Amino acid sequence: MNKPETIEQAQTVIDLVAVAEDLNKAEYTHSFARGWLEALLFEGLIDKNSHDRLLAEATASVEKIREAVRRSHYLQGAVQISVKDRLDRDPE
Repeated sequence: MNKPETIEQAQTVIDLVAVAEDLNKAEYTHSFARGWLEALLFEGLIDKNSHDRLLAEATASVEKIREAVRRSHYLQGAVQISVKDRLDRDPE
């Protein structure tokens, strides 16, 4: 259980979540990583503590990307409202 190679392979998959190019890829990779971690735990290849730590890391990575997307959408909406307000006041 918890062979270094197994943990290293799992960590590689977890790292892919953090470097995903967009939210869809991050969520897909997170789902893949979660399933893989569940399988490793079920098969007794990693213990519960390693499983929980790796899953928490993957989840934190995807949440960070979700938050960045939410902030981006919020800022885009704020800019659109600002432009609309300016156009309403000064139609030239």
